[in-house]
Order: sequence, then structure tokens, then C-alpha cells
Amino acid sequence: MVEEERREILENYKRGDLEEEEEKEEDKEDILPLDKSIRRRAVGWINKKWEERNLKKIERTYQREAEEGYKIVHIAIPGHTRLTATMTRAEREREKRKELLKAEERRKKMEDFNKQWREQSLLKNKLIRN
Repeated sequence: MVEEERREILENYKRGDLEEEEEKEEDKEDILPLDKSIRRRAVGWINKKWEERNLKKIERTYQREAEEGYKIVHIAIPGHTRLTATMTRAEREREKRKELLKAEERRKKMEDFNKQWREQSLLKNKLIRN
């Protein structure tokens, strides 16, 4: 079951890569100029690094789930000094992966929003200049 989920998510991600490549080709047709602003270049660099970080962490959760899934883990509940939750390592890794996937979706939404805003501002500047 776990291996099937892993393969499915990785296949979906690979398909996402293919879709992103197609989007990049479409973007070339729109011909967005390279960022001249140091701030925008820095944001782009941070965004790329953040994406790499999330993907590495997601991959690590799969590895840990496969290698240490049978181990029992005690998790302290924040705000309580004596309360702990007991679960297997595999359950904990699934929870982490779920949170990481949500974070990656948020990052992608922000990236898309930034891209749309940039396209609109470029169009607006072109209209003003003409």
C-alpha cells in the first residue's frame, strides 16, 4: 500500500514536471523579459531553493517510512508537560508528508500569483508607454 502511494505521488510529480516544461514553452511564446530587479531575482532564487527543500523532505519521509516504519515513536504534545502521543514512525512520516504537500501547494499558488501579477504589470507598462 505504501509503495503504491509512493509510486503514484512520484508519477504525479513527474507528470507535473512535464506540465511545467510545457508551461515554460508557452511562457517563451509570451516572452517575459528576464528579471532586472535584484529583489525579484532573489525571490526567484529563494523560491527555487524552497521547492528543492520541500521535495527533498518529501522524499526523506518515504525513505524513513520504508526503513523505520515499524518503530514506535512518542511525540510530546505542545503546551502539555506530561501528555504524549504514541504512534508508529510510518504514521508520523505520513503526517509530515501531508503537511509538506500542503506547504508545496501554497508555494505553487504564491508562485503563480506572482507570475500573473508580473505579467499584468508588464502589460500595463506597455499600454502606458504606447
